Parts: sequence; C-alpha cells; structure tokens
Amino acid sequence: MISAKSPLWQVSESALRIIEHPGTRIASGGPRALFVMVLACSLGAVRVQSQQNPRGTGARQNQTNIESDKLDSNAQDQNLRKPEDDKTNSPGAGVYVAPTAITFPETMVGNTSAVKTVTLTIYGAALTMGAAAINNGEFSVSSSTCTGTVAAHSSCAIEIKFKPTQIGAQKGLLTITDSDKSSPQMVTLVGNGSSPASLSPSTTTFDTEVNGATSPKKTITLTNHSESTITGISAGIGGTNAADFALIPESDCAGSLEAHASCTFTVTFTPSARETETGELRVIGSGSAQTAQLRGNGAGMKITGSLAFGTVTIPGTKIRSVTVTNGGAMPVAVGSPAISGSSDASFGIVPYSAGPPVYSTCTNGVVILAKGQSCTISVRFTPAAGSGKASHATLNTYESDGTTPNTVAISGTN
Repeated sequence: MISAKSPLWQVSESALRIIEHPGTRIASGGPRALFVMVLACSLGAVRVQSQQNPRGTGARQNQTNIESDKLDSNAQDQNLRKPEDDKTNSPGAGVYVAPTAITFPETMVGNTSAVKTVTLTIYGAALTMGAAAINNGEFSVSSSTCTGTVAAHSSCAIEIKFKPTQIGAQKGLLTITDSDKSSPQMVTLVGNGSSPASLSPSTTTFDTEVNGATSPKKTITLTNHSESTITGISAGIGGTNAADFALIPESDCAGSLEAHASCTFTVTFTPSARETETGELRVIGSGSAQTAQLRGNGAGMKITGSLAFGTVTIPGTKIRSVTVTNGGAMPVAVGSPAISGSSDASFGIVPYSAGPPVYSTCTNGVVILAKGQSCTISVRFTPAAGSGKASHATLNTYESDGTTPNTVAISGTN
C-alpha cells in the first residue's frame, strides 16, 4: 500500500499536476524530474486513449446489458434455460430420467390437460428424494411416487399437468433434487393455451337489403368450451363498414358465461351503400378475444320470393317468379337477369309475357323502376332425364349503378 507521504505518491502527484496544468514547473532537475515527466506522459496517454475511445469496457458492458434485457423480456424462454453444469443423465449418474422434454397438447384456458409422466430409474444406490419444483405456475406436479427413499434398482414417477390461465405459449422447467451426484435433474415443459370460447357461425351473411332499410335480426352464439367461467364479457362491432351493422340490446351475453354454457348476440344490417359491406363482431372475455365476420349487400332494389321448385316429375316443367322492388329514393334500371352455376339446362329465364299469366316483366325492354315500383323475373325448371337428381343454380340481377348482383338461390329435384 502506498502512503500519502511516500516518495512514489509524491512523484505520482507531481505527474498528475503536470497533466492537469501543463504549465507547471518541476522544482528540481535530475533523475527525479525525468521520472516525473515520463510518468506524466504515460498517464496523459492513458487519458487521451480513454477520451478517444469512450466506449471502452463501459460500452461493452452497456451492450451486454442490452442483450440481457432482451433475454429478460422473454420470460418464457428464460423458464427453459438450464444451468451450464446440468448433469441430467450424465455419464456415471446413478439415476436415469425420461423423458427430459415434455410438450403438452394445446389446452383451452381454464381446462386441465391429461397428465404427462416423468420416470426416474435408479441404477445405483437407493435414492433420497428432495423436492420436485416447477418455475412456471401454469404447470404443476399432479402426483409423485418419488418421495422419501427410493430403493436401488427400482423406479418412481412424477406426473405433471398443464392448466393454462392465458392464451399463448407457456414454458417451464421441472427441477428434481435427490441424493444422486447428477442432482438436480431437469425436464423442460412446453404447452400452449388456446381460446376457451368460440363464436358460431364464424361468418354471418345478411340478405341483400335496400339502402337505409334494416334487415331481419341474425344471431351469433358464443360458447364456453372450458371448465371455468368466462368473466368480463364485452362485445362490439368493428371492421370496414362497422357503422352499418348493429349489436342490439336483445343480446343475452352479458358479464359472464358459465362453463360449457352458451349465449347469443343479435345483430342487424342497415346498408348505406349499393355494394358489399363487411364488419366483424368482436367479443372479449377472460383475457381472450373472438371474432365473427359480418357481410351484407346494399342495394336500391330488393328481390323477394323463392325459387325452390321442389320435386318436378319428368316430363314436366314448373315456373316460379320473384319480385324486384325499388326501395330506394332514386329510380333504378333493372339489368338483364342471368342464371349461373347450373351444370345443365334444367333452369332458364322465362321470356316476357303479358299474359295471362304474366311472366318476367323485368325483361320487357329497358325497365326503370321508380321508388316503390316492382317487376317480376320468372324462372322455369325442366328437369333432365334421370331419377332423384338435385339441381342447383343462382339467379343474378344487376341494378343500374350496382357492381354486385342481387342473387337468389335456385333448386329443384326430379
């Protein structure tokens, strides 16, 4: 240790004064003065090097901290990290652990997976067992025979279960302590929590509706598939045309939903444009979210009636008509109707007839419907040869400023 009164301390102090105050004079010449100057130059070089390279070890330490922060931010990966000196199943170990990695099947939040078993086989002396601990509470020891003293040349088992409380990947490490030199033994655990609920149907399509008119109600069912109650249920409409779909107060899903129970949301569609509109029902509960898609077409005209022909005996022909009505405020020109999706010529548009009976008034030249006016489209079904054959097609009708056809399903059997 250098004291404040020692010659070396005094020389060093003189050197530092030269660095801090370059104009400082050295009191005496000779070897002592020369040594002071050499020491001052050395210390000054170190200071300059430090200033030129401020990153130095400090910067390396900062970089290490950043990398460490990245590791810490992923707690799940941290849960799987084994110590570098892990000796599980190492040469000379008196106990063999199998398996050393377990992956649980996807499990709904609130449910409990089937157990997975870890077996310890003792090849050496009897084993005195300690604790079996897991560092992630989503996994737990269901039962264990690896307690107390386990006889030599025997085995014991630890059963592990997975009960997720949140959606997403979960990782953990089972640590087994005992009297063997390979203790503690380690087993990695991986599981994935999935949503405990679903919405059905996943897509709800409304019939084409006249702009500004509200459709009939449609229901979407929320089902809790888990063993636990879903709490904090809330719902809303989102998506591109969210404002044109409405969740009405009759919906009975509120607050919570018991295990294995269902409730319904009621939605309506009021189009504001003559085009296809989309939205989605979003439901949140117990930290999970479900969505169901909503679709509908807005139009100036609306088609009512059915083209379900039922059974028609060969030879025979049956005609059915649908009515096209302009429910909008502006006149609508009815485009030429067409049939698509038919694999044969069983279906066809009936030409205009003034009657009686009157057929297909919408095809009588250029038809323009004022507000509230209607016309008809008539379709015939003449089944092809064969018995019990079902035929299907679609009637497509465009309006003057529409880009998406108004459609009606057609069906019939011979």
